[in-house]
Amino acid sequence: GGHEKLTYLNAVMQYISKFKLGSIAFKQVQIGGSPTPQSPWILRAVISETDEMGQGVGNTRDEAIEKASLVTLHLFDPNGKSLAANIVHPDPSELTKLARDIENVTAQDVNASKHQQAGVGIGMAMAPGGGVMPANPGILPPGQGGGMPGQ
Repeated sequence: GGHEKLTYLNAVMQYISKFKLGSIAFKQVQIGGSPTPQSPWILRAVISETDEMGQGVGNTRDEAIEKASLVTLHLFDPNGKSLAANIVHPDPSELTKLARDIENVTAQDVNASKHQQAGVGIGMAMAPGGGVMPANPGILPPGQGGGMPGQ
């Protein structure tokens, strides 16, 4: 068949233009091969330069973009219900497959997209040295610091 495969990127771009949501761009959260050779690419879809949407992880930049596009579609439409009405593709089976893929996006994928603030790499790499909390001056050993009034 001479049909183009319906990519997630193509679908999300159609969706965004249909709803006049602005433009979509992909921000590199992590470049593949850095900091370690095994590090995947991580890209996040950003709509109209401000709305951070789905994040995708992949072995290549394109793979990460596809994953980010899929998660973004899931955020717009968790069951893929409105896709057929908004995305034009000559092969209806591709739309069915897309809806199924969108439904299969896991909560883990969505959470990865939600909780990471811009500029923080992978969630694990937050605090070097085991995340030592600053000492709380209110918790001194007994006999130091005068204790609490009224004891």
